Amino acid sequence: ADATADAASATAASDTVAVVATAAAATLTARKQLLVSGYPIYTEPHNVERLFTKFQMPVRRLQVLTTRDQYCGLAAFVQLESETDVHSVIEKVNHGGPGNSHLRFRGHELLAALWHDQRPPHLSELPTVVPDPHNDNTLVAGAWGADAAAAADSAGFNGSNAAAAAAAPKKDSFEAALYDPFKLFPPRRKMSQMVLLQMVTREIKAGFNSEYHEMIGTKTTYMDKISEFNSRITEIRDELKARSSDTAPLFEPQLADIEKDGSVLVVSHGEITAEVYVSPEEQARVKAEAEAEATRARNKSADDPTERALKQMMGGVLESNKGAAELETLPKPEWMLETPAPADWTEEQAKLAKEWEGAAKRFKEELEKRRKALDAELKKLREDVDDTTKKFDEHLAEFGARRNAADGRLAEIESWVVACGVEAETALDDDERRQVAIAEELEECKRSKVGSGAAVVNFRREVDTAREKHEACMVEDRAMDKAFKRDFADLEEFYDACYALFKRRKNPPRSSININDGGQGGGQRKARQSMRNMARRVSQAASKMMVRNARASQTSSNTSFSIDRVAGMVARSSINSINSMNSEYEDDHLAAALVLASKHDPFSGALGGPVTEASRRPKPPPVESLDEPHDRPEGMDATWWDRLVEVRERKIAKENEVMTLKAALEEMQRYLGKISDEDGRTQGRIDELIAEVHAFGEERYSKLYDLSVPLRMRQGLVEVIMPELSLGGAGAAAAVHADQMLLHRTVVEDLNEVIRRHGGGKVDTLAAIKDFKKGIYDLQWENTKLEMDSVDLVEKTKQLQLARVGKNFQEILKGAAGEGEASDTKSELASLEARLDHNRKLHARHVAEKKKELVKMSGRMQEKAAQNDEISSQVQEMDVSVGEQLRIREQREGPQGAPNMGNSSARSVRSTGSAGGGGTEVAAHERKMRAMVTQRKLQDIAKAQSDEMMLLRSELERARLRTFPSFVERTSAHPDLR
Repeated sequence: ADATADAASATAASDTVAVVATAAAATLTARKQLLVSGYPIYTEPHNVERLFTKFQMPVRRLQVLTTRDQYCGLAAFVQLESETDVHSVIEKVNHGGPGNSHLRFRGHELLAALWHDQRPPHLSELPTVVPDPHNDNTLVAGAWGADAAAAADSAGFNGSNAAAAAAAPKKDSFEAALYDPFKLFPPRRKMSQMVLLQMVTREIKAGFNSEYHEMIGTKTTYMDKISEFNSRITEIRDELKARSSDTAPLFEPQLADIEKDGSVLVVSHGEITAEVYVSPEEQARVKAEAEAEATRARNKSADDPTERALKQMMGGVLESNKGAAELETLPKPEWMLETPAPADWTEEQAKLAKEWEGAAKRFKEELEKRRKALDAELKKLREDVDDTTKKFDEHLAEFGARRNAADGRLAEIESWVVACGVEAETALDDDERRQVAIAEELEECKRSKVGSGAAVVNFRREVDTAREKHEACMVEDRAMDKAFKRDFADLEEFYDACYALFKRRKNPPRSSININDGGQGGGQRKARQSMRNMARRVSQAASKMMVRNARASQTSSNTSFSIDRVAGMVARSSINSINSMNSEYEDDHLAAALVLASKHDPFSGALGGPVTEASRRPKPPPVESLDEPHDRPEGMDATWWDRLVEVRERKIAKENEVMTLKAALEEMQRYLGKISDEDGRTQGRIDELIAEVHAFGEERYSKLYDLSVPLRMRQGLVEVIMPELSLGGAGAAAAVHADQMLLHRTVVEDLNEVIRRHGGGKVDTLAAIKDFKKGIYDLQWENTKLEMDSVDLVEKTKQLQLARVGKNFQEILKGAAGEGEASDTKSELASLEARLDHNRKLHARHVAEKKKELVKMSGRMQEKAAQNDEISSQVQEMDVSVGEQLRIREQREGPQGAPNMGNSSARSVRSTGSAGGGGTEVAAHERKMRAMVTQRKLQDIAKAQSDEMMLLRSELERARLRTFPSFVERTSAHPDLR
């Protein structure tokens, strides 16, 4: 026992120590919990956490809470590491602002205090208990423990704001597994988000389907209630029959086909328009069943106790209307039926008749009470049906709101799925293909750049070589000029003529050739000279064509060609052409014929070959050889002439060589410029592709973090006018998206306040302008009035001046000569003034009396109107009661009671019947007549009162005019309108 007591005491002591330790730990934790309020409604949790990051204080827990304050709608529960941090935060928040004031966040003052301290009124709705850790917001700066990490991993797409903290999704739902919309930058995560969103869609649809089935059950319950009410209404109608004024059809709701499960798959016989095929076996089976049913019915009807009892007891029917007819009046005793005449009754029978009449009267009263009770119950049932329908409509409206919310949520999720799909496909498909295409084009351009660069370098070397040869040939050409001057300096008298022939490249015009001329020697020389010229031109054209062919072969094969080889070919072709022409055309007649043919040939100067820049340039005139008979100076030695011709031929050949080299150099320079331009374009394209690669990389990186975040906006807060969806309308939608901006509501409200303030100032300015103009108009009106008064005074003065002056008038103007006359005038004026005052008082008293009479008449009119309304309502009630009495009398008259009544009874019945037959029409005429008489009397009274009021007004006007005499002529127009 001692050991047990010691153990018990030890256990109690340990429990007490544990409780004390737990309480101490809770108190210690409570000192580390903090409440920071004053944040605007759009503040994010990471903005709250940033405050403690700024103070370099670690945060263990953070949860954003919503308050009822619309301006400062968010508060934060924060748990720090130590009490010192808590007190430091409270001090810095409450006194860390400018001038030892509160810290401000986006223009809002912040307030910090311990979680369990007393709170201001706008924070009274926040719970005093510590919030649930499962609703904590994810910490951005650093999570504390596995719980925070799990919370960060399982945060939903709306878990970052206060609304989601208040309505967090279930942990076992797919919505809790959604990614945060600000963490969907990897494309693969967007694809996972699409799958999760589709599962969330299935969850929402499944939840709504369960609510739909519950709504179907609710509708069935209300339908059952309404059917019960309808059955009772039917019973009351059957009992009241034609005495009930309720003839409206019954409201019998039914389930629509779309509300029944599987109704789409059920086909009724009425929906089958084609003839149903029945097999012979089915027809035989149906016929056998019909025969068996007929046999069973015959056997049953032979001796059916149910049918026999129905015939014996109920007359063959389950319902009968005789009971209702019998209950209309109390049945008469048999002696009254046997002796219907009251004169034949005994005293005892008369007493019994009086008792029967009292019983019949009480029976009718009870019957009337029951009918009224049934009417009241019928009205109550109608009201119950209406109330039930209204309640179901309310349930249906709530269900419709839930349906709209579910549809909106599904539309939001579907739009998010589409956005994630578009972004993922763009990132994984379109952007990848575009990046590969840019990379391939860049590699191709680099390879082309390597080949074009090498070709430009090599060809530039060849162009330099050709330029050097051209310059050397030009030096040789100038040297030949100097050699000619040196060699022919000895011909003093022929030097100028020889130098002119040396420089001449075209012969002067000479007389034409006549083949039939008698001088054969001169004609032969002319033909021979023309043949030489033509041969020279042909040789020059051949040399040019060879040069062009050489350039074309160089352009097509991208191989270097030798200028020496081209010049050699040109020289050899020229010499061979000249020699061949000199040897071929020895015959003078043949030479003359060729000259004539060349003159008449339209294609004599046309040559083949590609058209180049050199071919488009104007050609120099052809160089013609010297003609010895015409060009040789007289007295010049033949040796010097031959030497001159030889030197000139060499000079011409050298000039042709210079021109050939120049043309080749120009063509090579043109081709060099062409391939240099192509190389530059290739390099420019490479630079563009490199810039495009960098720009595309930046664009793709920005797209990666340019996320589509779903936002729930009210309809009136979205002011962007989106264009209608149509083919080719993507540009307009993109322009609208580029021009739109997301703003917080406070920004718009502040702007509206500024606009309202400026608008109020403008309104005040306009009001001041209006008042000022009103003063101007008042002054103008006053000036006009004074002008009119002056005109009136002038007219009065004229009237006084033109008035006839009598004796009395002269006395008044000049004044009385004596004192007695003055006293008489004063007494007369005093009496007139006293009379005027008396008339004024009398007039005021008359006006007051008439006003009192007017008030009394108005009160009487109102009383009469109220009495008329009351009488009309009583008339309506009496019409209803009279109609009911007439129906009762008509129902009392019948074939059963009329023959058994006495003469007086029959007479009263006949009179009643006649009144009942035409009473309704007569009563209607009487009511109409009374209404017309009443209306006529009221019209006469109203007319008399209006005439009396007009008379009083005219009397009042005459009294006012007598009281205030005026000499001004009365006008009907206003002074402003004159």
